Amino acid sequence: MRCSLVLIILIGLYSCDDKSKQLTPEERYTVDTLYQNDLVKQRTLIDTLCATRRDSIFGSASDSLYKQNISEIEELFMIKK
Repeated sequence: MRCSLVLIILIGLYSCDDKSKQLTPEERYTVDTLYQNDLVKQRTLIDTLCATRRDSIFGSASDSLYKQNISEIEELFMIKK
């Protein structure tokens, strides 16, 4: 038990490094380019999904509102009679 605890502490101490590694300009450019390319792909996918779902959601929502309005109109006519 003590041996594993000492080992964990030693590994923890040796893994700490004062020198923080920073990316070179070339590495930053590569990371930025990869990120931007992926972002464009994700936005295209999201826009496509929104466009296809919007039509079905709009149709069901308008049908629901139409049914609700018809019910309200029928109720108003029944009250006036």
